[in-house]
Amino acid sequence: MLSETSTKIVVTTLICVGLFAVTRRWRWPLLVAVPLILEASVFLTTTLLVGRPRPDVVRLDSSPVGSSFPSGHVAAAVCYGGMAVVVISWTRRRALHVAVVGAIVLVTATVAAARMYRGMHHPTDVLAGAALGLASVLVCTRIVLRTTAPDEHRPPVRRRRSVGSITSDAPSDVARMTDAGRLR
Repeated sequence: MLSETSTKIVVTTLICVGLFAVTRRWRWPLLVAVPLILEASVFLTTTLLVGRPRPDVVRLDSSPVGSSFPSGHVAAAVCYGGMAVVVISWTRRRALHVAVVGAIVLVTATVAAARMYRGMHHPTDVLAGAALGLASVLVCTRIVLRTTAPDEHRPPVRRRRSVGSITSDAPSDVARMTDAGRLR
């Protein structure tokens, strides 16, 4: 159900609004929304062009789309994984990164297995869906980050400054003047 079109639109909108509210930068919401838009566009075009019949088994689901190639649900699951990577990229906690990537792999594999079990896709359909989702995330990430200055690759960090303290997180006046070339 999380990969249904209406759910994708609502969840993606909420995530994008939240990212923009936190970062005040439009590139981060783009990294979330554009891969899903690309994935959905390629999925719809491919299903119309390929027209592969669904497996000849008892189906536990119905679908308005008659073609089984590629799996849009698996592609969407991979794109959601890309969203999770964007969100956690702001932390340096390695254990969190490993846990999230593990969850992404587990969820995507579960969606793929469920779509085959329910008689909606062949194994190659789910592999193509995973490839489509991954390609959408990678292409969009490359484009968005390429158009971004290196210092914008991370969300803004709020630094604490202690009045009169040279040990604050913010650079001291001497360091700023030295960096600016005013004091040598």
